[in-house]
Amino acid sequence: MPGHSPVLGLARDAALARQLLTAAGFPGGEGFPEVELLFTGDPGEDPVASYLARGWSELLGVGVRQVGVAWEEFMRRRDNDPPAISVSGWSADYPDPDNMLRVLFHSQEGVNAIGWDSAQFNRLTEQAAATADRKARLELYQEADQILVNEEAAVVPLWYAEGRQLLQPWVHVPRTPPSMLRLKDVVVDRPGN
Repeated sequence: MPGHSPVLGLARDAALARQLLTAAGFPGGEGFPEVELLFTGDPGEDPVASYLARGWSELLGVGVRQVGVAWEEFMRRRDNDPPAISVSGWSADYPDPDNMLRVLFHSQEGVNAIGWDSAQFNRLTEQAAATADRKARLELYQEADQILVNEEAAVVPLWYAEGRQLLQPWVHVPRTPPSMLRLKDVVVDRPGN
């Protein structure tokens, strides 16, 4: 993905997290309200949700209730009754940081499922979307990404999915996310045909 910042993300620092919990009046997680972690699927079968809940419980003493729901319920909850924490993902519709930043997190123009609002982030993504110079544009998106992930920690990227396709050189597949690929758009131009 153009402009990707592989080193972006907060370090795992359990000591600092415990210190911040204590400063907030919850030493060892004591008195901290149980947090709901919403995701799609069965709680017993989601390794990411289980890992997160176990880590927060063991390292911080914070109770996390894992709630797995069907996709339709997840979307309804996301839009009408957002949880404190959810696990979700996004596949780029086009290979550009605009699709991961402005489209997802701009408070007025984006999907903004998390309800996050940052005037500085909005300004940077708007400016980047209107900038023709590729280098300057990517720098603006990287600055916005820094705000989203490191400064405000509105989202915590946990992993990146990758897909591979093994094709004959005469098979042409459009650049599109696998979930949006339709066989009618695949062109087979076999030599000698």
